[in-house]
Amino acid sequence: MINQRFFSLPVLIVFLAAFSLLPSCKQEQRARKMPESVSAYVYGYTSGIVSRAAPIRVRFATLAAEESAIGQEADSRLLSFSPTIAGTATWEDAQTLRFDPSEPLSSGTAYVATVNLKKILPEVPDEAASFEFDFRTRDQYFDLSVDGISAANPRNLSKQELHGYLFTADMAEAEAVEAVLSARQQGRKLPIRWSHSAEGMEHYFYVQDINRGDQASVVELSWAGKPLGVTVSDSREVEVPAIDDFKVTNARAVQGQDQYIQLHFSDPLLESQSLEGLVSIPGYG
Repeated sequence: MINQRFFSLPVLIVFLAAFSLLPSCKQEQRARKMPESVSAYVYGYTSGIVSRAAPIRVRFATLAAEESAIGQEADSRLLSFSPTIAGTATWEDAQTLRFDPSEPLSSGTAYVATVNLKKILPEVPDEAASFEFDFRTRDQYFDLSVDGISAANPRNLSKQELHGYLFTADMAEAEAVEAVLSARQQGRKLPIRWSHSAEGMEHYFYVQDINRGDQASVVELSWAGKPLGVTVSDSREVEVPAIDDFKVTNARAVQGQDQYIQLHFSDPLLESQSLEGLVSIPGYG
């Protein structure tokens, strides 16, 4: 007896629609299951979420390189990647193979590495001739904050400078970061000076040549994350007080090893000025 199954038209349409979507569902590539015999030869390897600037390492459970090879470039056939990564493999020590990409990796990308284990340790069984492992680079994001505005020169209050910072979730090239932010005052584009941390995650900016006149004005900050591959854009107006208007221009709580409140004033304070009794926080002595 032949069993026949029939789909009603609505069910068939839903089934076909779902099937047609399958090719468009992009799944991140993953490493194939590692043969159990590999564990006797491999101690560890890069895995999980990593920085796009981090080296990739494989550490073996036994000596894998001669002492003379330590610090030297390794055979390029020992380690390969998908997607392809250009770079150089070296023996960091007798048990550790290190790969340094020639350029920072793409953010938010999954990679699969293939290790030619038999070429490194000829005694491994055939089923352990090679193995794969996977890792993923961190998704990029950034947070922008404004510290405040102050006189670039305490002797000339007509020229102001705006200070702020942009923190990225992962390493970012200085050129890309600097393309994110722009500043204008009354239609005039303002120059921005940058200072970047060595690890490429902390970026401090100084908007220069801000005019402070008899009337209050604003500096328009605009930022768009496209140079960093981030779909975030926004803007903010920062007030520039009139030259005879003394006021607090910004206040923020700083949460760090030492907790404090940072205040920015429109005019420089006298070094001899005592602030005792002038600043208070409701609820705190």
